[in-house]
Amino acid sequence: MAADATALDFRELLPFESANYRALRLKSLKEYPQCFGSNYVEQKKLEKLYFEEHIEQSSCNARMLGAFNDNQLLGICALTANDSSLLTITQMYVCRSVQGQGVAQGLLALAKQYLSLYFPRHKALCLDVYPHNQAALNTYLRAGFYQTSMDEAQIYMRWEKDHESI
Repeated sequence: MAADATALDFRELLPFESANYRALRLKSLKEYPQCFGSNYVEQKKLEKLYFEEHIEQSSCNARMLGAFNDNQLLGICALTANDSSLLTITQMYVCRSVQGQGVAQGLLALAKQYLSLYFPRHKALCLDVYPHNQAALNTYLRAGFYQTSMDEAQIYMRWEKDHESI
């Protein structure tokens, strides 16, 4: 399925869409086990995934953003607020059928908007990515993220509100 990112609907998932999130999250873990810290088999056994509950409760501190084409969920990007000044991005995934079509950039642009609109005390978005996941790393660099540190397992990146205009 080809989808023009400009024709997609980028928004936060609503409580009734938690099952759509679960299906896409499990698909991401099954297709790309090397790109995520969670395990497909273990996650599938859970009655509720971590973000399923947050979606259903319309949590203010943990939000799931999505890319939709005719109500079909094609990409996800989770935002988690913590006690620091950072808003953490996790569970970034775009369906294989629409990769390379700007969907990830659209989700990251929405995450930047959420940082400014809903998390005013947070100053930056942060994330980590496995060094072997070159496609994701390039996506984040194109979106204006920069590397803050690195260890044997991960590259840590950040995007700051004042660093670039939204």
